[in-house]
Amino acid sequence: MKNSTNDPFDLDNCIRGLSILMSSVHSDFYEFVYYLTFKKEFREYYSEFNNPWESPIEDGVFFEDVTDPCVQNCLKAFTIIGQARAELDSWFGFSYGEDEELRMATYEIEGLRFKPFQVFFKRSKSYKKLKLSYERSLAEFIHSMFLYSCALTAQSNKIPLLLKRQFKLTNDDAYRLLNHDDHQVVLLIGLMKGLKKLLNELRLEIYTPVMPVRKPQSRSKVDSKNTDNSKK
Repeated sequence: MKNSTNDPFDLDNCIRGLSILMSSVHSDFYEFVYYLTFKKEFREYYSEFNNPWESPIEDGVFFEDVTDPCVQNCLKAFTIIGQARAELDSWFGFSYGEDEELRMATYEIEGLRFKPFQVFFKRSKSYKKLKLSYERSLAEFIHSMFLYSCALTAQSNKIPLLLKRQFKLTNDDAYRLLNHDDHQVVLLIGLMKGLKKLLNELRLEIYTPVMPVRKPQSRSKVDSKNTDNSKK
């Protein structure tokens, strides 16, 4: 594909921007894990733990013991995003030393190219609104990863409409036209598949109606009712 002269594709800038975006969302999802935990299951400690950066949880396995399925869903997403970013950085040897500081502005701008929806002021939101915000954030991050995959496939910042439309296809059909010979694209496809599975599980948990459980009548009440009916 012919590269745009107004917005030329640069692989190094693209990958570094992708890494910055993944780091930003990784931190964002940590905030979701933190607030979802202390706004429900451990709400009695919320007065003490109401800021993930000022009062962080340094125990690496603390959140693994939280029983809330939404927290566990977000924790898994947080983990696999962090793993994917670490692998991506190791391939390109990103260290961001002094020589890179002058170009950081370019990388940060590149990280905004396909930036998804992110929630601010989580502290002021209710548990229910946080769950819905997390759902939207997860869905839009998956879409952002797809757009990066398209850009890497086309080697262009101007993504062909044909590639964009593939996102709406179900199952693996959405990835059919992506470049499976590109290691970065394959990494993102694996990430998207894992996150889509989590998104489907989350939506099932959020939107499945809870059916009221009807308490069975005690035997004595049933017998009493039958006796009354027989007298009539």
